[in-house]
Amino acid sequence: MEELFEEAASEFKRADHLFYVSLKYSRTGDVLMSLIDRLIACIDKSMDVLFKLKEIKEIPPAPLPRANLIKQNFAEDKLIMKTMDLFFIMRKMIRSEKEASNEFRRTLKVTIQMPDEDEPFILDIDTAQIYFDLVKKYLQHIREMISDD
Repeated sequence: MEELFEEAASEFKRADHLFYVSLKYSRTGDVLMSLIDRLIACIDKSMDVLFKLKEIKEIPPAPLPRANLIKQNFAEDKLIMKTMDLFFIMRKMIRSEKEASNEFRRTLKVTIQMPDEDEPFILDIDTAQIYFDLVKKYLQHIREMISDD
């Protein structure tokens, strides 16, 4: 189980580098979207740890059914529920039309038009920081769950 967690942690290290180094120096929409992609990968890999913790044998191969299964089995855990909701939102972001503005500035914004929404979603560095911090807390929570086991 520790190996599975390390895979998720290594994805988070990549996201950490993107956030604190790449985004700081380049501030482009592509880097911001790469950060979101790494956070998605981190959450996706961490799901295997949660499946092991609950000893779930029938694991769907697709990411969305996997996340729904996690939500069913960890319904009492608010942090996991919040992170799975974020997972759904970030996956929609990656697949939607995007347009970057104010690149190379602190006020970088990526306007994302999600197919099922009327209003575009604005992703900026501050929003990415909130997502990054949530995934960080989520991974710390999983580490505590493993050590309690």
